[in-house]
Amino acid sequence: MSEKLAWQDIEKKLVKEKKQTLVALLQNLYQISPDAQLFLHARYKERQPTRQRIASYKRVIQQQFVFHGEIPPEADFSKVQKAISDYRLSSHDEEGVAELCVIALEATADFIHRFHVKGPGFYAEVGELVQTAVQQFEAQPQLYPKYSRRLCQARDKVVTMDMDSADMLDDLNFTLADRQ
Repeated sequence: MSEKLAWQDIEKKLVKEKKQTLVALLQNLYQISPDAQLFLHARYKERQPTRQRIASYKRVIQQQFVFHGEIPPEADFSKVQKAISDYRLSSHDEEGVAELCVIALEATADFIHRFHVKGPGFYAEVGELVQTAVQQFEAQPQLYPKYSRRLCQARDKVVTMDMDSADMLDDLNFTLADRQ
């Protein structure tokens, strides 16, 4: 049975490596892992506008709500949440995280509005997504004015399905609108 290395063990080995070896290691990870590619692009595209830095993550979010045929797809909210979380970890770009939260809410709201989706499991997932957005804007209230209109529009579509999620967005809108 092979022993799993702890991060501390890996870190000790990495500290001893030369810069060239580390760059080659990152290049290998970049080539074999789409997640590593997204991470490195987000981390090192810091001089690009937010919309360019988040483009790959936005695409992942929007793909969860695209379908072909007559039956709506099962939106994979874990991939939506993962895209937001991965971008947050890779970039530390709070405006980009806020934009992704709003994009996810808009895509969800449009999905609900178009297909009249219902169900307790779906409500819970939408609620978690709304909570992620609420936490982002509570932590970064200075970003709220830029997104307030879009958040209100998403709320108006979500309310037809889930009053709890709509209430969370209302609370956010009332609280942060008062701070302006």
